[in-house]
Amino acid sequence: MGGFFMAEYVYILQSEKTGGYYIGQTDDIEKRLMQHNSIDNVEYTKRDQPWALIKTFQCDCRLQARTIERHIKNMKNRKYIQDIIKHSEIFEKLKIKYPCI
Repeated sequence: MGGFFMAEYVYILQSEKTGGYYIGQTDDIEKRLMQHNSIDNVEYTKRDQPWALIKTFQCDCRLQARTIERHIKNMKNRKYIQDIIKHSEIFEKLKIKYPCI
C-alpha cells in the first residue's frame, strides 16, 4: 500500500543586492522563493531582496530537511555554503549523517 509523499527540500538563495546567502527548507520551492521576494515580506530576507535560487537539495523527510538546514546555518561559513553548492556529495553525506527516523 503506497502512501502520499511530499518532497522536502533544502534550498540556497543568493541576494542579488549583497551577494549574501540564505538557507531554508520547504516543500514548495517556487512558492517560497516568491515569498522571499514579495514586497509584503516581513522576514529577515526582505532587506536583501531580490533573491535568486542557487541550489536545491531533495531530502527524504521534513525532519531531515530541517536538521540539515539548521546544520548549514549553524556553520555560519560562506566557504562551507559555496562548497555545498559546488560539491553535491557534501549534501549527500549530510543526508547520511541526519537520517529520517
